[in-house]
Amino acid sequence: MKFFNFWKKLVNNDNFLKILSVLIAVFLWLWIVSTAKPTNKKEFQNIPVQIKYEGSRPDTQGLMMLLSDSNIFVNLVVSGPRSNLFIFSEDDISASLNFSAIAAPGTYQIPVSVILSDESLSVDSVSPQIMNISFAKKLSRDIPITIQNDNPSENITCVSSTVNVDTVTVTGPEETVNSIEQARLVFECDKPVPQEYSIELLDASGTRVDYTYLTLSTETAIINEAVFSKQITVLPSVNDSTGLPVFAGISVECSPSSVSVLGSYAALSSLNEISLDSITVDISSLTQEETFSVSLPQLSGGLTYAEPATVTVKVSPVAEASSS
Repeated sequence: MKFFNFWKKLVNNDNFLKILSVLIAVFLWLWIVSTAKPTNKKEFQNIPVQIKYEGSRPDTQGLMMLLSDSNIFVNLVVSGPRSNLFIFSEDDISASLNFSAIAAPGTYQIPVSVILSDESLSVDSVSPQIMNISFAKKLSRDIPITIQNDNPSENITCVSSTVNVDTVTVTGPEETVNSIEQARLVFECDKPVPQEYSIELLDASGTRVDYTYLTLSTETAIINEAVFSKQITVLPSVNDSTGLPVFAGISVECSPSSVSVLGSYAALSSLNEISLDSITVDISSLTQEETFSVSLPQLSGGLTYAEPATVTVKVSPVAEASSS
């Protein structure tokens, strides 16, 4: 009787009924979530696709993937219990490409494989689901580096140059690598050395090859030293024993008339002639040719002579024209 009266009071108490309603609602919600597990869907965008190519079957078969951009993304729709989806995130999704069926060059349709960390969830859709990717035979070649002198002066010649690497190893699609005829540096002669230059890969026609799928052991090379040569005119000078310069009455020949000078491009550009030290001759007693061995003057700016630094100067009287 006491329990009945107590229960009657509770039932007639508005606050108790409110609390009881909340408890029942919470219980029903928990039951639905844990037992009924209503299915919901959730969309995920820009999920990165992992490309694990190293060690894959095409990699071990000597193939390379012709994919200019390895940043591939897909959009997913995942379905499953709402409670599971509520705590499910992008970090719980693994998207990848399966290369197991690829063993020869060609273009293949490769499905995107998606793995979810929660087995109670499933993938409703993947976009794109298939990717077209081409594969080519991979080839590596060592190509000697050649140097082309760019816009040298007409009378200055590059006789030698040293570069920090002699060859470049090029790896890429077999067809492209085999089309490479030359690995070239274009040396700008008027620039000081050492100087770094980009390596150009050219085909037989002199056209730059497509670098899209090529890798180079080095993309640049450094010209450490360059030696140029220029023929410089030698100017002899003759003085009379009186100390006065001679302008007439004698013939002066220098052999050789010009000498080869080696050095930097800049130093050679400013050197156009070499004046010899004056030779003293007694003009009044000069009756026949006299020969003198004259040392070439010392050069500045790091310039040197390519040949022995002496020339021969021949001085002889000029025969007077006979009167008629």
